[in-house]
Amino acid sequence: MPVRYAEGYFLSSRAIEAAGGRDVQLTSSDAHAWVEVYMDGMGWIPVDVTPGFYYDTYALLQMAQVPGDIQRTAALEDSGEEVDAPDSLHAGKRPDSEVIDQLKTAVNILWGILLVVLLFKGIGIVLLEFRHLITERRLLGILELRRDGSAALQDPSGLRAGTLHPCE
Repeated sequence: MPVRYAEGYFLSSRAIEAAGGRDVQLTSSDAHAWVEVYMDGMGWIPVDVTPGFYYDTYALLQMAQVPGDIQRTAALEDSGEEVDAPDSLHAGKRPDSEVIDQLKTAVNILWGILLVVLLFKGIGIVLLEFRHLITERRLLGILELRRDGSAALQDPSGLRAGTLHPCE
């Protein structure tokens, strides 16, 4: 339902009568804002929640509930001429169904792409974790070698524990 915000000045019927046909001076206290709703066949109808402005609420409801008396602006009148329907209508398939089928196909393709991207992302995460594990083990091995090397320096014989030769 189309609606719009409107603002302007409100001049009451009392102020018009009091002016007696002369010009009426408007001030900022006469400023007013309201909402307008578009209804087919009637145009833009002001709707104001402030009591006493424009139409009575019941009159607006009555106008909205009697659409039979109103000729819709978007409706086409029957000219009595035969019109050839498109071939797609003769086939029993609405023209929009092709568009819907194309949209469904596009959505399915997008889901497939998303799943492939997520799959590759998951594989990448597993590979990074594996690489991290290998790097961690290498670092632990280096630290252990250093620890063993510093123990050999402290041993006066220069032999590692469990070896018989200094180069082993």
